[in-house]
Amino acid sequence: MTSTAILLLSILLSVATTSCSGVFDDLEECPRGVQMRFVFDYNLEFANSFPSQVDCLTVYIFDKEGNIVDRITETSSVLADEDWRMTLDLPAGDYRAVAYGGLECDLASFAHTKEAKEIKTLDDLQVLINEEHIGNEADRPARQLHDLYHGALDFTVNEGITYDKVTVRMMRDTNHIRIVLQHLDNTPVNDKDFRFEIVDDNILFDHANNVLPNRTVTYTPWTTGTANAGLNGLPTDASDYNTHADGDLIQVAFAELSVSRLMYKSNFSWSQPDGKTQKGPRLRILSVENGHTVCDLPLNNYLLLLKSESFGKMDNQEFLDRASRYNLVFFLDRNNAWVRMNIIVDDWTVRINNIDLD
Repeated sequence: MTSTAILLLSILLSVATTSCSGVFDDLEECPRGVQMRFVFDYNLEFANSFPSQVDCLTVYIFDKEGNIVDRITETSSVLADEDWRMTLDLPAGDYRAVAYGGLECDLASFAHTKEAKEIKTLDDLQVLINEEHIGNEADRPARQLHDLYHGALDFTVNEGITYDKVTVRMMRDTNHIRIVLQHLDNTPVNDKDFRFEIVDDNILFDHANNVLPNRTVTYTPWTTGTANAGLNGLPTDASDYNTHADGDLIQVAFAELSVSRLMYKSNFSWSQPDGKTQKGPRLRILSVENGHTVCDLPLNNYLLLLKSESFGKMDNQEFLDRASRYNLVFFLDRNNAWVRMNIIVDDWTVRINNIDLD
């Protein structure tokens, strides 16, 4: 055999033994699929907080017909690694990924409406709040909602020996609202004198993260109490209260509530005492002693005042989705009537008087 023939034979043998799609039928298929990154920067900081905030992850993969292909759950410490990627081996084709953060954790506040083995198509994929986390006033206190995150991505796996890089961007579906009551004359306020509630219909989600009509729920505080706001204007860390001549500590009342996703174009509607119909979540604060209404207002309208002042380029739904922690401070007169209000999110504050907002 000539040297040229020997060289050609060597090349053919090398290709056949190293290629996973070569001459021999018993060789494994070439590895292909995606390396999937997960990012949560849909917040007011515009910074990726996925590694620090998402403590468990569930990913569903569906084919282009909407049939389930795979389900992957990750709960280990790799989620806290900025460089971590989920590697998925998939045949060439078109796919849709639906990802949930916070759904498989021990403290999860939401769950699928169907068992994992019963989820066969995209339409089977629905998420519902755990009823016991909402609470009721009779015998079951509310719990702070464990944050829920959702993300979805359509992607294609190409032919060849490659892992394409794709990114799933997540959105938070939970909100935390702290309410503070303070008397204008700085007399003490007791949290036990008030009932706090947020009423909405926002506990069921479809696979695309749309809120579906389900039923009206009343969110109640997962914690209430009193706190000292200072001594007649002094901060709480003032060195010596006893020698200050201006009087007692200013005692305020607080309540903290967790609620599901706030929808700007909500189907939930309710009537104010004057008969006017409002849409979206309803915030009510009532006097326990006589049922007097401290406030009864359309929550979204007030929260969106912050958007118009500092985030004018966002649409209303984007602002409600990006923001998640709000502080509402109500200033009351001696009759516990609402006189003034401060709304705070991050470093932005809106101050308004008791006015009617349509």
